[in-house]
Amino acid sequence: MSTLPGGAAAACICCHRSSSTGQLHRPRIPARVQSRQHRRWWCCFRQHHRCELDHGCPLLHLGWCRLQPAISAEGRLPQPQQPLPARYHLPPPLQPLLPLFSRPSNNSLSGTIPDTLGRLPRLATLLLSRNLLSGPIPPSIFNMSSLVSIRLSHNHLSGSLPVLVLLPRIEKIGIGSNLLTGHIPVDLARCSTLQKIYLSINKLTGSVPSSLGNLSESLGRNQFTGAIPASIGNLTKLQYLYLGFNHLKGEISKEMGNLVNLQELHLHDNGIVGSIPILLCNASKMIVLEVSTNNLIGPVPATLGKSMPFVRRLFMAENALSGGIDFIASLANCKDLNFFEVITNQFEGVLPDAYGNLSMNLQYFHVSLNHISGRIPAGLGNLSNLISLELASNELRGTIPRTLWRLKKLQVMYLGSNRLTGSIPFDIGLMTNWATISFTDNEFSGQIPDSLGNISRLQKLDLAENKLSSSIPLSLWNLT
Repeated sequence: MSTLPGGAAAACICCHRSSSTGQLHRPRIPARVQSRQHRRWWCCFRQHHRCELDHGCPLLHLGWCRLQPAISAEGRLPQPQQPLPARYHLPPPLQPLLPLFSRPSNNSLSGTIPDTLGRLPRLATLLLSRNLLSGPIPPSIFNMSSLVSIRLSHNHLSGSLPVLVLLPRIEKIGIGSNLLTGHIPVDLARCSTLQKIYLSINKLTGSVPSSLGNLSESLGRNQFTGAIPASIGNLTKLQYLYLGFNHLKGEISKEMGNLVNLQELHLHDNGIVGSIPILLCNASKMIVLEVSTNNLIGPVPATLGKSMPFVRRLFMAENALSGGIDFIASLANCKDLNFFEVITNQFEGVLPDAYGNLSMNLQYFHVSLNHISGRIPAGLGNLSNLISLELASNELRGTIPRTLWRLKKLQVMYLGSNRLTGSIPFDIGLMTNWATISFTDNEFSGQIPDSLGNISRLQKLDLAENKLSSSIPLSLWNLT
């Protein structure tokens, strides 16, 4: 037990498992923090993690505490239905907090956020995430001079953000996954200490303010319009930019080439036009690049893989990108590449056998709905961790290389709507993890192999529109 200024004890109660039942016990979180002696009370909820005493500013943490009552206007909670277990002994200075300890059930804090929370002059961190709170955010919260972090995400909060924002110490604002409307306040740009802002999955409208400072921005799933401001290129320390699921127009500005520290760029599901600027390859620390479902045109920079050696997830699907597919070969330089998707574009060319040199971590290789020709490269059989292979709706010809039957982890294979020939080999029955096989609309001939009945996890089998000559094997009726 530590001692706070004024003689109040600072308690630390961790969640732990009972040795007799194995059940996880989580103590309740103090919400009545108006009295000065209780403002440094910090309870840690993470299983098997040690508790720490906050030696800095006070913290009000109601996230993941599984409280059920509503927060009253005075900041008090009703009496619990079950008493605090005897092992949770609170010294006399903390006895007023006892009513706030309740049964360990899901968080369901409801009602509105009381305006009185804005009267806590020393409150530094406000955590009310993942509850059922509704109504507007009290403007008083945005005028608290000590606040460093606000986290109100995953509730049902509505209304607009306050126009007047006076948060001289604020570093993080998280209000994503709510029902907020209106514009982003211009005053946010005047918060010189602000580093991260998360407003994704709301109903915010208007344009993205060009004056937002050196932030990590998460503004996805709103209704923003207009172009991405070129001034974003000034955010040279920016690491994460989320603008997906909006109504953004315009091009990806060349100024984004200045974002040399960018690790994740999410621009998917907008109306962005133009090409992918080669200067974007300056983002050599990129891990996730997601520009799917836009109106992008032109070729992909051939040096993409060499310039972004750390990229793991690359999404460019549902655009009008065209030109050759030489850039895919450069991805052999990306040793951590896990997900590659360029379906529904206008790429042309042949898949070379060298694609077998792609990352051994690659699990998803999706290039369906393009104009790719030639044969399926035998080298793809080297990608031993591949889970999903989608090559459908191209102009591929020839037979399926036997090397693909080495892919024991493969679960999904789409080869439909090509010009593939030959028979379906008996070895296909060795692929016991397969859930989906689609060979439809090709020129396969011969018999349907009886070994298909060995694929016990098979959920979808599509062999329609081929030249197969046999009857349906009886073994297929064993698949349930």
